[in-house]
Amino acid sequence: MKNLIIGFLIFCLALNLKAQTDNKPLTGKISYISSQNVYVKFKSTENIKAGDTLYIVKGNENIPVLIVNNLSSTSCVCTPISVNNLSVSTEICAKNNAPKLNNEKKQNGIVTINTKNVDDTIKSNYEDSVKQPKFKQKITGSVAASSYSNFSNINNANSTRFRYQFSLNAKNIGNSMISAESNITFQHQKDNWNLVQENIFNALKVYNLSVKYDNNKNTQIVLGRKINPKISSMGAIDGLQYEGKVNNFFFGAIAGFRPDYKDYSFDFKLPQFGVYAGQDYSNSNGEMQNSFALIEQRNGSKTDRRFAYYQHSNSLIKNLFFFGSVEIELYKNIDSVPQNTFDLSSTYLVLNYRLFKRLSLSASYDNRKNIIYYESYKSYINQMLEIEARQGLSFQASYGIKNVSFGFKTGYRFPNKNSAETKNLYGFVSYNNIPTLKLNITGAVNYLETSYVKGKIYNLNISRDILKANLYFNCGYQLVNYSYVGTETTEMQNIINLNISWRFLDTYSLSVNYEKTFEKLDQLSRLNIQIRKRF
Repeated sequence: MKNLIIGFLIFCLALNLKAQTDNKPLTGKISYISSQNVYVKFKSTENIKAGDTLYIVKGNENIPVLIVNNLSSTSCVCTPISVNNLSVSTEICAKNNAPKLNNEKKQNGIVTINTKNVDDTIKSNYEDSVKQPKFKQKITGSVAASSYSNFSNINNANSTRFRYQFSLNAKNIGNSMISAESNITFQHQKDNWNLVQENIFNALKVYNLSVKYDNNKNTQIVLGRKINPKISSMGAIDGLQYEGKVNNFFFGAIAGFRPDYKDYSFDFKLPQFGVYAGQDYSNSNGEMQNSFALIEQRNGSKTDRRFAYYQHSNSLIKNLFFFGSVEIELYKNIDSVPQNTFDLSSTYLVLNYRLFKRLSLSASYDNRKNIIYYESYKSYINQMLEIEARQGLSFQASYGIKNVSFGFKTGYRFPNKNSAETKNLYGFVSYNNIPTLKLNITGAVNYLETSYVKGKIYNLNISRDILKANLYFNCGYQLVNYSYVGTETTEMQNIINLNISWRFLDTYSLSVNYEKTFEKLDQLSRLNIQIRKRF
């Protein structure tokens, strides 16, 4: 009995000692602070688990500051949940240091803690202070395969062409500062594979293949083939592009090559380089951007073209959008005599205005000379110099009320000694979502007059969405009546077409388009099939 009593007393003493040990604060110190995490060193993390809250002690108050994410035997990786200043060697407590004071209540001399308020406070601080990744990954793209077939009672008009496309837009890969883009097609004709074997770029077209590094919101570097929207008229640029920003101003530089002008392949014999600068401005209505560039393009070591480029876009006035660009040639080399020039070679202006909620107006002006590369086009310079500038003016308007909309578009190209005037007039009327039938019907008329042909095209089109827009069909009829200038020859065509598009399994789509043309003697059929996978 005596031994049992002594053993019981020893057991109780051990429990008491353990309880005192458990109640003793478990303390550690901050060993390292990174941009996103705080590392805390303990003698042991045996009684700590992921999700626990860690505190700092100020007087009689314990303030929650960290949430444990991961841990080893002696260290914890934590996320800050408080705005308190933390530094290396700051003492951190775990476990039995529950917040006091503001959350204590005393009833009948007994102190209780409102743990719900503590949990809510910790949760609120955590949600407010844990930042989302500065860069968030977003990847979209598609792959598609298409076939285009022509069938005719004329043997040499039969053909089949295949086209494959891959496009990708991968923003902030792995939540990093690196993004990638691509737009690549491969196209070849049946029974003409020898053209692909002779030159792969007869079939392969790389429109965009680039990697972008965003150092921060004010700096970006692009490597590869990509069109720069600040100097869009240059087309694709192969090489390195840099852009920086200071407040509303931006500045950049390019250094690389231009694509081969015959097959759009990569050509390291056509270097180009230049600089650009501009300003962005915005208000409650929209944005304005101005950019100016100086570009040098070469063929080998010799200057091929040197020009200045100015681009302006503006939507600061409500319901009004304006875009304009000009190109100025700064160099010419005729009969091996290089000269500095200042010749306006291109002007392009576009104005869109929504006069009322249902009425939209648009006008454009285009005045372009032939762009001459003095080394690349050396054998054809004299002929190209004789070609006068092409000038065109267009205007269009559209109006909609309830389910009915109608509009027209007219275009005019000014005559010169190289070509006669060109006129184009187009008008349409549409009735969408016809009651009961749920059909969309559009009727249109197009009149065309050029230096060699006059023609009228009458068009009727019917379409409908089925199965919640997952199935779509479109059918139409065209009557084409052409007469050739200077002859009594006329040509009449009756054209019918049918298109069915089916979207299935969320990311897949299948499209089949068939067109049949009836002429007086000949008949021509076209069949286009495409399957696409989006991701």
